[in-house]
Amino acid sequence: TAADVRSSPVLNATRIEFSADGSNSMHAQVTVIARGVYDEVGITELYIEKKVGGVWREHATWILDDHPEFMWEDTAAYLEDFYFDGTVGTMYRVTVYSYARNGSVSGTGQCTSSAVVCR
Repeated sequence: TAADVRSSPVLNATRIEFSADGSNSMHAQVTVIARGVYDEVGITELYIEKKVGGVWREHATWILDDHPEFMWEDTAAYLEDFYFDGTVGTMYRVTVYSYARNGSVSGTGQCTSSAVVCR
């Protein structure tokens, strides 16, 4: 399933394609598109939640401080695949916080995927 958010005067779109690949493997493809070639384009955080007893709970959080590869330089777009192991039968969703900066002008966005059941 896909989620797509039109973001800001700086960010054109933030998109998550999220799926269950089988054998406990979950796959999120994240795309961030700026409104031109910018100094930095990417994500500052990828947040994974799982549904437990009808409530969304944190499963994992990956942040830019630990993953400098989340930010690309001198580009108009960022595209990356993320994989994680889930528990079969459990529902997951992914939220990303996107970012773009050109000189002193910057913008942020947020996008949450649809929920997907691990298989």
